[in-house]
Amino acid sequence: MHKKEIERLLKAMSEITSRARSEGRDLTAEEQAILRTYQSEYDYHQKALDEETKAEETRKAAEALLQRTATVRDIFKSHGFEKEGEEFLKRENFTIEEAKSAVLDLITKSGAPSSSRITIGDSGEDKYRAAAADALVIKGGLELEKPAEGARQMANMSLKDLAAECLERGGQFDSATLRHMSASEVFDEITQRAYQPTSAFSAIMDSAVKKSLEEAYKEVPTTFQLFTTKGTLHDFKEDKDRTYIYGSGDRLLKVPENGELKQSTIDTKVLPTRKLDTYGRQFSLTRQAFINDDIGLVLTIPTTYARIAKETINEQVYDILFNNGKIYDGKVLFDKTNHKNLATTDAKPSQTSIQSMILLMGRQTHPVSGKRIMNKPKFLITGVGYQFALATLFGSRYVPGSANNDINPLFDNPLSKNIIEEPYLNTLADAITGSTAKNVPWFMASDPLYCKGIQVDYLDGKETPTIRRNEATPGTLGFSWDIYHDWGVFVADYKGIYRNNGAPISEE
Repeated sequence: MHKKEIERLLKAMSEITSRARSEGRDLTAEEQAILRTYQSEYDYHQKALDEETKAEETRKAAEALLQRTATVRDIFKSHGFEKEGEEFLKRENFTIEEAKSAVLDLITKSGAPSSSRITIGDSGEDKYRAAAADALVIKGGLELEKPAEGARQMANMSLKDLAAECLERGGQFDSATLRHMSASEVFDEITQRAYQPTSAFSAIMDSAVKKSLEEAYKEVPTTFQLFTTKGTLHDFKEDKDRTYIYGSGDRLLKVPENGELKQSTIDTKVLPTRKLDTYGRQFSLTRQAFINDDIGLVLTIPTTYARIAKETINEQVYDILFNNGKIYDGKVLFDKTNHKNLATTDAKPSQTSIQSMILLMGRQTHPVSGKRIMNKPKFLITGVGYQFALATLFGSRYVPGSANNDINPLFDNPLSKNIIEEPYLNTLADAITGSTAKNVPWFMASDPLYCKGIQVDYLDGKETPTIRRNEATPGTLGFSWDIYHDWGVFVADYKGIYRNNGAPISEE
């Protein structure tokens, strides 16, 4: 969001300055004021983008450290040097290559037979595994933008062939023996080795399943992320989201020469309770799926759960908007008296109803000082069925159908760039019982720069589900994975979202 806003602001500022240059004049006072506003918004978004980038880099570094630690621990453990591995990990900085070298030194000192085949991974093995994992993803029906080198050629291999090649590369069997083994026998061999750190087939399957999930999650067509804000929590405890609002000290006071700074007074408003929940399922690569070479079925399961996870968040956001339940102050989210964020007249989006909503947003006041707040509408959220009417409404220079070709004040309004059509709103309206004419409400959301509305929190900021292979369940033949996701949805501020109860949408 911040990146797009920065691009938009730079373009807008460039247009103003370019126009003045082309006309051979200085900037007008009005243009200078607009540029100052744009510059202020640009600074805000750039700072926010820098913070997001820094947080993402920190998260990736932490994940890389955890992965590197696990890999190093497995390298030492797989060769019987678990104690030495823990000592090695006490180093302030360490690399996988240093761990491999240390293990080789320990093997040499311990007198292990030089003829034994010892594999401690190398760049060639990493490339092979990456290509094999991408090959499975492609074989499963997903298209990768940049697959690993050799992946497309390997996509023609069956699961049995790939597993057999992994056994051969690992030194467990020679190619002649593997050629005479059935798919069932190969499956038995790889499942016996599934939880060994050096098991190539298990690592390839893990990578393929994870990549399939992540690619699918990105492509799920949801709309909640367009107008909600994103938050981060680091545990599952309830967290009171507090904001400190200045009362009598709501402005800076002039300090005379040699004067003292006056102490401000702070009023604390306790906002919503933020809390994460975990949602998850388990799935398997069964013996039958392996023998039938049904990788498509295996990869379809995580991609399906990825879609379900993201759609569930989407539905939870719109359930809050549609159902209009009580929020943190004990009052319903949308009302005409307390929150003053509900339109007085139920109507479909039109020039009159949209203008009334914009004015309603501008009347909101600071909860302590009572002063009007800066509150700009940015998103228009509707069910499916208004797209053509809205295109006419925002795209016409004159009011459609007016007797005198009146100027259309909504022509090219910024809202026209952020119209969100959500079919789930239609679904919710259709589910209402006892009425044949079912209103589909529509909403207007503030620019989060000025006022937040709905927020989605994630554990440590991780927006995609986590997937991990677990120990096989007794009596189960195959590989098993857990998929889970941690998130929470809450109303951050009622002043950031407005509602019109709407009208029935014609299906014709």
